[in-house]
Amino acid sequence: MKRLIITVLLFLFATGCTEQVSKIDWSWGPVAPMPKSSWITTAAGNSVITVGGTYWATAPDGKDVKTWMQDVQKLNTKNMQWESLPDYPVPVGVTYAACVNDKLYVIGGKGGDKVHDETYILDLSKKNSKWQKGPSLPQPNWGLKGGIIDNTIYIISGLIESESKITPNVLALDTANPENRWRHVADLPSPKTQWQFATACGKKLYLFGGGIEISDKPRATDAGILRIPENVFLPLMPQAEVFLLDVVSGKWKKLRDLPTPKCFAECVAIDDRYIVIVGGVDAVLKAAETSDNRPRISVSNQCWLYDTIKDSYKPLTPLKKSVCDQGLAYINGTLYVIAGEGTTFRTRTDLVQIGRIK
Repeated sequence: MKRLIITVLLFLFATGCTEQVSKIDWSWGPVAPMPKSSWITTAAGNSVITVGGTYWATAPDGKDVKTWMQDVQKLNTKNMQWESLPDYPVPVGVTYAACVNDKLYVIGGKGGDKVHDETYILDLSKKNSKWQKGPSLPQPNWGLKGGIIDNTIYIISGLIESESKITPNVLALDTANPENRWRHVADLPSPKTQWQFATACGKKLYLFGGGIEISDKPRATDAGILRIPENVFLPLMPQAEVFLLDVVSGKWKKLRDLPTPKCFAECVAIDDRYIVIVGGVDAVLKAAETSDNRPRISVSNQCWLYDTIKDSYKPLTPLKKSVCDQGLAYINGTLYVIAGEGTTFRTRTDLVQIGRIK
């Protein structure tokens, strides 16, 4: 009998249940130093670090100009204060950052018309630390997502130059042996999809959603969620496909689709089983479902809990504010959603949403 009880307890511990995460208690945190997209965001110990980013400014001729930033900011979650770290070496946005053993890695990215192939590293354990160059990517790349497994950084997808030239592979960097440089792990399962979101969980990589180029522009919803001027072309339709990558074999497995097609979202593992998905741009209606045969999209406040064992989704408490291109980090039972793009085209928010998982 004792053996049976122990076996049952071990099974329950291993499999768990989604009732362990019933809701998210969202509140406002200290506003970010400035409104921006915060794609390059990661947890580092008890801090959240956000690197670079973009915002729109009005030029003297009245035209909107996208500005690429070099600022590096750290939110200390103990005292909830923002602090400045050394500026990034170049203007950068829209790429992947990871913290491994007190070292912050920022990989590739874009700054204005330039796409970067550099990997820069900042040693957070040292005072007055400076950014140092690490192994460069095989080619300039931006729009990257990724995850960390056993001190190895994996990067997925990305864009070579324009938004139509997709990087069709997964690369890995062993941070314990960086002299080995970046190595190829696998090709993408859906090479036409861009702007996916990804994370590592249970020593596997998970790739969610993304967008595929379409010939006709989605419109804003009647709720005014994403107001896109008529002369602006947004040639993407959110997708629902989800894949798992076994990084040892390099083989992909198709999983259950997202409840709502989604791109420009963020996700993070909260343990070795569960992944939380927040925000993004959702496909609200397909073209065939509208009277003018044009799809509808929406910036989202949705939050989902994905169970990697059951391959199932559970809705969680929505964000206080709909957002995409936001930063996301998880530290000690709490989610941190940093800034991002708002519900009006080309706007940015400085709001920080803090979600305590219940």
